[in-house]
Amino acid sequence: MRQGELFALQWADIDLKAGILQVRHSLENVSGNLRLKEPKSESGKRQIALPEMAVKALWDHKAKQLAEGLAGCPYVFPDSDGGLLRKCSFHKWSWSIVRTDAKLPGVHFHDLRHSSASLMLADGVDVKSIQMILGHSNISMTMDVYAHLMPDSQRKAAATFDRLLG
Repeated sequence: MRQGELFALQWADIDLKAGILQVRHSLENVSGNLRLKEPKSESGKRQIALPEMAVKALWDHKAKQLAEGLAGCPYVFPDSDGGLLRKCSFHKWSWSIVRTDAKLPGVHFHDLRHSSASLMLADGVDVKSIQMILGHSNISMTMDVYAHLMPDSQRKAAATFDRLLG
């Protein structure tokens, strides 16, 4: 997900039992004021099937929020008062610490989005599914960004003909 989509994510957008998340909003900062808006395109409004590890992490995160007194907080990733999280606060108090602990000093938060798409593509997930998960408005955008990661695709296509018709 995009950072603004994560910061706008609400518990009402997630069905942990079904392992499904709905992207319905994005967070924007207008002259220092935070507000929710709709995603920038219709394809940005999307449903994402969550991996089991994410579902478990979200259950744990929800329990931690309850223990910290944020029981009524609608946001999955709020600030310390239960309000909308500012990008600068996240980078200063969370992301920089995670990055340092993981020994990834040069990694930007948005790199995680690209890495996950690259990993899915490398493992054979079809480009249409990746497009839908990322919320790209069309498949050509996904292909333009990630096609360089498929250098063996023609060789695999040729091998498929050998296997099926040879």
